[in-house]
This record gives sequence, C-alpha cells and structure tokens, in this order.
Amino acid sequence: MESNSEYIPTGPIWIVFDIANGHKPSKRYNWWFDTKKDALAHIKHQKTIFSAAPLSKPYLFKPGK
Repeated sequence: MESNSEYIPTGPIWIVFDIANGHKPSKRYNWWFDTKKDALAHIKHQKTIFSAAPLSKPYLFKPGK
C-alpha cells in the first residue's frame, strides 16, 4: 500500500487525545487534524455529545522531527 497523506501525515498536524479510554501499551486513542481550528471545532462538538469521552487540548506534531 502506498503512503497516503489522508491516512499518514506528511506535514505538521494537530493531535487531540482521548483521555478516558485505552490502555498500555498501544491501545490509546487520538484524532489528528490539519489545522488547530479543526481540532478545536472537534473538541467543541464532542462536548455536546452526552457519552463522548473527554479530550485533551490540541498538540502540534511534526512528523519526522
């Protein structure tokens, strides 16, 4: 399968972590977004859902750094 930036980021992204679910060593959940604005909008939307997990603030991540 070829690398596809839709699924594997090639530039800076914003990561939001699910802070209530998952466990060690690898089952931790997160979302990534192309912009901080998109990440903040997702967090805001999740807060309107009764059973949604709490999310972290967005963190900037630069692949390859």
